[in-house]
Amino acid sequence: MVTLNPINNFDASLFKRFALRDRFSFEIHGEAYNLLNHPQFTGSNIVGIGAGYPLLMRNFVNPGSSAFGNPALAFASQARTMQVGLRLLW
Repeated sequence: MVTLNPINNFDASLFKRFALRDRFSFEIHGEAYNLLNHPQFTGSNIVGIGAGYPLLMRNFVNPGSSAFGNPALAFASQARTMQVGLRLLW
């Protein structure tokens, strides 16, 4: 029996707005995707559209390959992504 790793995907974001007089304000925000960094083995990138990884998928199902049946070797794990932004509002 194969046990699977947890695939809980927790995303978080923080926003803080600062007012500059009555007309202007700016906002600082930070975002984290897959905050707990659990691997999510998929055949393609989960944040983009494309053909995926057909060569890696072939290795996953080929019994002669060292990556046969092991998603950690065959696919990307979709690691944690973080970003920071600044927004000016008027």
